[in-house]
Amino acid sequence: MDALVSFLTRRARGGVTRRDTQVSGDPMRFGRGTDCEVFLPDPRVANAHAEITLRAGGPHIEALGDAELRVNGNRTRASSLKPGDVVGLGPYDITLVQPEGAVALAITVELARPLGDVLASLEARSRLNLNSTFLSRRGFSWAGFVAIAVLFLVLPIIAFYATPNTAGIEASRDQASIGGLFHAANASWSAGEISGPHKFFGATCTACHQSAFVRVEDKTCTSCHAGIQHHADPVNFKVAELDSQRCVGCHQEHMGNTPATIKSEAYCADCHADLKATTPNTTLANAGPFGKSHPQFRPTIPVDEAGRLERVSLSDTPAPVYQSNLKFPHDKHLRKEGIRVPGGPMKKLECASCHKPDQGGVGMLPVAFDGECAECHQTRFDPASPEASVPHGSVTRVLDSLKGFYAAKGLAGGVPDPDAPAAARRVPGTPLPGVEVEARQTIIAWAAKKAEKASHIVFSKQGCAACHSVKEQEKPAVDAAGNLLVANTTGGNWQIMKVNAVQSFMPKAVFNHASHTNMSCVSCHAAETSASNTDLLMPKVESCTTCHGPEKASDKVPSTCVSCHGFHQPGLPPMRPEAAAAHAAAQATLRLDPAQQAQPAATVQ
Repeated sequence: MDALVSFLTRRARGGVTRRDTQVSGDPMRFGRGTDCEVFLPDPRVANAHAEITLRAGGPHIEALGDAELRVNGNRTRASSLKPGDVVGLGPYDITLVQPEGAVALAITVELARPLGDVLASLEARSRLNLNSTFLSRRGFSWAGFVAIAVLFLVLPIIAFYATPNTAGIEASRDQASIGGLFHAANASWSAGEISGPHKFFGATCTACHQSAFVRVEDKTCTSCHAGIQHHADPVNFKVAELDSQRCVGCHQEHMGNTPATIKSEAYCADCHADLKATTPNTTLANAGPFGKSHPQFRPTIPVDEAGRLERVSLSDTPAPVYQSNLKFPHDKHLRKEGIRVPGGPMKKLECASCHKPDQGGVGMLPVAFDGECAECHQTRFDPASPEASVPHGSVTRVLDSLKGFYAAKGLAGGVPDPDAPAAARRVPGTPLPGVEVEARQTIIAWAAKKAEKASHIVFSKQGCAACHSVKEQEKPAVDAAGNLLVANTTGGNWQIMKVNAVQSFMPKAVFNHASHTNMSCVSCHAAETSASNTDLLMPKVESCTTCHGPEKASDKVPSTCVSCHGFHQPGLPPMRPEAAAAHAAAQATLRLDPAQQAQPAATVQ
């Protein structure tokens, strides 16, 4: 219910002041407690003294607990009220008046019986603070101040200077020599638990805090991480922000076992969201939060037969052409009815039949002929010897294998070929006829011709050319024995174009396949409908943004820049070249000085 409460105060020279306030509550409580709707601060009032409720017959008041209540001078525990009634609550007189307007209840509150001399007499007989005893509040305050200053300021400073100021990890071995009190005092300044990679020296503050009251410097970090790479080529990207950026700007310690690297996307987007404004000549695209302003993926692929790599955009028109020099239509290998295996039943292939995850599951192992292809793509070449096959390898290796096969058959004898020399057609097990050396040369020359003839089968569309890009060159000149007169480095008169296989289409990003095992391969890679080996089966950024969103996404997987990208780029010079040079010089000195070789490398800074 809503009530109008008017507090009345009588002046010494006559007259009454009035302070109106509107309160709401059902029931409406009176008391010295601050949670009461009508607050009566006099100590003679109970914390919860009485309450008024609205009933069918009008307002009704009831005492709470053991509190004393008077209505029109009569003691009572509960009573109904009407306008004009006076309720005594301790020293207060509460009078009901006729309510006006929208309020359901109107009352006046007056302190009718002040404490006066009674309070002074009560205070004289009581001890209400430390000053009224033999104790001094100021003395205890100073004692506490001195104790805190000694324990948490003086002792930590002494402990810092008493700790051997050995930079790096070795300082942790000297920590045990410090008294336990100093160690505890020094630890009291710890801002939090050390991250996992630094726990092995985390008990030694001086390993990082090498100067008192000085923040951790970059040279302290690079004393161990001397070779940490730069973020961008300092020659082409002369960005002052990178040179002035401190290590702790991105790596925060004392955060417990959480990674020390800050993952906030703002650390990257501050520069990359408008990168072309600071570096107009850059070929990189502006990149903002993922799912909002991230550019289209730009994989690195071979764009010609020689394997020249370029970054292309998946939004390019026409679509980028992946020059792998392989002929592999995915749709034919993923037929629902399966594919025919030579000498066996139909076999249904899946993506996992050829693409197998690496040990960590992040990437995929290279597809190997012997492991994934040999069962169906056999390398046989001679119908008369169906068990014979050539190795999968270079042209020279294949030709040598062919020559070796026919030479071995000719030297063994029993060759049924009427074009073979008599020495090759002799009865198996009998000696070579005539001069043995001349007979061997005749057989080897015949074997070279047979190998050259068989190579047309091996390198045809029935063999290597079924999957590889194969070119036939001019036939090299040979002598009567079949020996090359001019060296041919490509191997015979055939050339198999190098396979331009790409293991990582996004070399500056990381994609973890193990985190997506709950999805099918074809949900991201359109392999079932790819009829050409030049198709680039990389999903576009829109495929990822269906599940992944920016850092504070509530309906998608929050993904920051460092979820896929690293800051320090391999192949670039050190982030702090002066520290790297000092570290290299120290290591060189250590290797040259035999007296220092027994010292741990970590002591060299």
